[in-house]
Amino acid sequence: MKSVYISSTYEDLKDYRQAVADVLRNCGYNVGAMEKYPARDDWPKVASEVDVSNCDIYIGIFAWRYGYVPYKDNLEGKSITELEYLAAERTQRPRLIFLLATMNPGPALCGTPSSRRTRENGFATCATG
Repeated sequence: MKSVYISSTYEDLKDYRQAVADVLRNCGYNVGAMEKYPARDDWPKVASEVDVSNCDIYIGIFAWRYGYVPYKDNLEGKSITELEYLAAERTQRPRLIFLLATMNPGPALCGTPSSRRTRENGFATCATG
C-alpha cells in the first residue's frame, strides 16, 4: 500500500487536510500527517521529517500562514511545514503542491513581522517553482 504524507499549517487548513485524507484513505492509501504527533515521544520536527522521508508521496496544501517554527535544532528558523517540504525534496519524494490562493489572509498575516513574511514568500516561491 502506498503511503502519502499531508503537509500544511494546521488551524487554517484542518478541514482541507481532513477532506484530502478521507479521499486518499477511501482510495486505499496509508495517510500520514501531524495529527498523530501529540502522542509521540520525539519532537514534531524530527517526527515529521522522518515520516516524510518514509512516505511514497508528499502532498503540500499551502495558503497564507507560514506555520509553527520550532527553535530546538532549527538554526535557520524554518517552519515545520517548510522542513517537511525540504525533507521530501531531499529524499526525492514526488511532491504534489496545492495552493489555496482564493483564501483571504485575514488578521493572522496582517500582524506578521516583515522578516517572517520574507521567509513565507521565499518558501512559497521555492515550493511552487
